[in-house]
Amino acid sequence: MWFNTFDEVVKKYEATKVIKSTRHSAEQDIRPIGARNRKWERVIKYDDNTYGLTESTYNISMWDKPSAGEVVNDKYGKDMSPILWERKKDGDYITIRNGTVGSAHISRYKFMDMYLPSGMRLEVNRGRQHIMMRNGIGYELPKTKYKVHYSTRAIVHEDDGMKLCFKVTGVGEYERVGNPLPITTTTIDKEYKKLCKPITDKFYEWACTMLPMIDSSWQSRDIYANQIKDWGLKNKITPQYWRLRLDDIPREVGLHIMESDDHEMRIPLAVMMDEHLHIKDVKDKDEVKRMRARYNICINQLLKVYKVEVN
Repeated sequence: MWFNTFDEVVKKYEATKVIKSTRHSAEQDIRPIGARNRKWERVIKYDDNTYGLTESTYNISMWDKPSAGEVVNDKYGKDMSPILWERKKDGDYITIRNGTVGSAHISRYKFMDMYLPSGMRLEVNRGRQHIMMRNGIGYELPKTKYKVHYSTRAIVHEDDGMKLCFKVTGVGEYERVGNPLPITTTTIDKEYKKLCKPITDKFYEWACTMLPMIDSSWQSRDIYANQIKDWGLKNKITPQYWRLRLDDIPREVGLHIMESDDHEMRIPLAVMMDEHLHIKDVKDKDEVKRMRARYNICINQLLKVYKVEVN
């Protein structure tokens, strides 16, 4: 499920029944996006022109029993919304925000994976998060130092504005707006990737056939990981790490392995990718699409197709 327009978010809010229980009053206006037993994943109306989609990590009014004023004026929760939709005089805007510095925010990333609109997606690569656009341009999503004290509500660190804002210019089309951030912007070398596409597509089809028949236990994966590590050391083409990452393999070597039907490292490479693909867990067409997106990330890492520029 995702929402592609401001109006779709409003429609979802209005169609969702408020949760009322011994823990939550109607005044708290808790409206789940999906299953009602996951009430922390909710849509919040801040005013007629501002709606937030949140997993409630930073929404004080979700976890405490605040006064009426605090329920309405949860400014920190609004500012820290992972996805904030706004309607302004000149059009609709969507703001994307990471969590705070010093922590991983897995639940937030999973939330974004579900509810970012079509035309943009979250990509996590070696501990850094990027919002990737349909045209191949990516923007690093920085973490913020903005914090408040949960008991006193006092600001611990002022809002540093580390978030990404986009103006909606069409269905699945967005234009980056706002002041530049001191972060890197990632683009894809689409020309090189296009040249490699026949090889990577063929390897994907082969892997989808082979991987379900291969033991995917951790013990088996370790065996294959050691095989490719030892092979790389023997041929003096990979660093001497205890376990390789995809981007440790030179892209020419990775491409040669995928292209050669009888290469001895073909199966170990596929198993290495399956740590991200999880092919045996795929049950329906939506999961196939997500697996294909994860394969695309693996290929980006293996073939080093990222171009990095500083804003």
